[in-house]
Amino acid sequence: MNASTTTPATPINLYADFDSTLTLHDTLSALAGASPTHSHVWPAIAQAYLEDLARHNASYRPTAPDRTTLEQELAYLNGLRPVERRSIHRIEAARLFRDVTPAVIRSAAQEAIKGSKSAVRLRNGWADLFQRARCSGGDVGVVSVNWSKRYIRELLLADLELSAAGEGSEHDVRSQVQNMVVCANEIEPPTGQLSRCFAGEDGDDEGSGIWTAEDKLRAFNGLRQSRCRGLTVYVGDSGTDLQCLLAADVGILVRDVPMNSSQRGFADTLSRLDIEVRAVEEYTEHSRREGRLWWTEALGKIIDSPLLAAMS
Repeated sequence: MNASTTTPATPINLYADFDSTLTLHDTLSALAGASPTHSHVWPAIAQAYLEDLARHNASYRPTAPDRTTLEQELAYLNGLRPVERRSIHRIEAARLFRDVTPAVIRSAAQEAIKGSKSAVRLRNGWADLFQRARCSGGDVGVVSVNWSKRYIRELLLADLELSAAGEGSEHDVRSQVQNMVVCANEIEPPTGQLSRCFAGEDGDDEGSGIWTAEDKLRAFNGLRQSRCRGLTVYVGDSGTDLQCLLAADVGILVRDVPMNSSQRGFADTLSRLDIEVRAVEEYTEHSRREGRLWWTEALGKIIDSPLLAAMS
C-alpha cells in the first residue's frame, strides 16, 4: 500500500455505495446465483421487477422531464418504496435464498471474484482509498441497498486475497474490511427472508430494509452522528445515492468514460435539477462550500486530487 501514515489535521470519514461504485457492475444477479434454485426462479423475479418499475414510471407524475426541483425528485425516489417492497416479497415467496448460509455466501463471493467467469470485479484503487481515509483518523464503511452485507464484505476480502493488497501495512486493509461498518440488508438463514432494519411507521407493521434513497440517508446519518468527527465524504453512482451525496461534506460520483446508460441517466437528472458536478481534480475548499458535487472515473484519482491534499 502506498498511502501515507501521516495523520492529517482533519479526519476523513469515507462512506461508499457498493454496487457500480466500488464494483464495475451490479452484483445482485451474482448474489442470486448463490441460490440452488437460481436458474428456475431468478429470471421471473428480475423480469417482474422491471415490469413493475416500468408501470410505476409510466403512471408517475410529474414525469422525469417535468421534475425540475430537488423536492420533486426526492418524492419520486422515495415513492419507489412499494416497488422495492413487492420485489422483496417476490424473492421471499419464491424462497430464492432458502438454506443459503453464511458459508454458501462466502463460497459464492470467492467464486465471483476468483472464478473463471469473474462475475464480480472491484474497481482499482478502492483499498488504497479506504486505507487513506483510515490513516487520516477517520471512519470507513459501505452504505448499500444490496441484499447481503455479508456478501459485500466477502467480496472485498476475496478481492484483497486476489490482489494481495494490504499486506505488510501498519493499517492492515484486511482487518479494516473485517471490522468496518457495512449498512446493508441481510439474508437470514435458514428461511432466506431478508432483514428489516427499520421499524414500520404509520400502521406499517412489517418495517423495511435499506431499499430507497431515503433509507440510505437514514443509515448514513446514523453513521455520521455516532462514528464521525471531521469531514464526511460519500462516493456513489446513482439516484439511490442522491440524498447521501448532497448530505455529505463532499459528494463524489463515480462515472465511467464513456458513461454507461445508468450513469448517463443520473447525470441527466442532476442537470435537470441544476446540480453542478465538476471533476474532482478541480476541487477547492471554496468550491466545496458552494455545495456542488464532484465526479471521477477512477477511485485512485480521489487519492491524488486536491480534495485529500486540502484535508492534510
